[in-house]
Amino acid sequence: MTRDEFASLVGGALVHITPARNAPGIARHGLKPARQLATEAGVDPASLLLRTERIHLPHPEGDVMLNTQEVLRMGRHQTFLDGLSLEDWSRQLDTRLFFWTAARGEAFAESLPGPLALYRLDARRFFDVFAPDIFLSPINSGNAARRAAKRGSWIYVSVSDDVGAFRLNRRNRGLVRTPDTVTEVSLTGPVSPEQMRHLIIPPPDS
Repeated sequence: MTRDEFASLVGGALVHITPARNAPGIARHGLKPARQLATEAGVDPASLLLRTERIHLPHPEGDVMLNTQEVLRMGRHQTFLDGLSLEDWSRQLDTRLFFWTAARGEAFAESLPGPLALYRLDARRFFDVFAPDIFLSPINSGNAARRAAKRGSWIYVSVSDDVGAFRLNRRNRGLVRTPDTVTEVSLTGPVSPEQMRHLIIPPPDS
């Protein structure tokens, strides 16, 4: 897909949401997946799997608070994973950075305990910097509460594919009746402080 198609799918902007206490560390080292942060902090990444509460990591570049995976554990009695265990899914989640489309992210933030830091990023610049290593998902892939949507590694569609590959991915598998829209965007690598400064959309009153 093109940068304009990507921007249209996500509404022109992406939102990254994190506990506010992570903001100083993000300013110093950017965004890093949980697995990378754990390794750099000398913590076994396996100890983070299916965590039931937020975890504090004493990271050398600034302490980090990792979000809970309790909403993934809620699916432990469901058969929503395609060929993977809950531990497998938790492990791959920790290799990714997650972003919301602007509208969904701001709504999601209202449901979270605060205080929070929200980073609004320009979608076209994001595409320019990270394509083709950007993945689209029609669901919150870390949430298995209530009736969890079926998922496997195929739920993440690369922007190197065309728009139809994403929108028809689940319909072609017989899982939904209508084309999908984007809920979640992910990367499988870090975002440097310099890249963050390039991507951030300043607040209207700045």
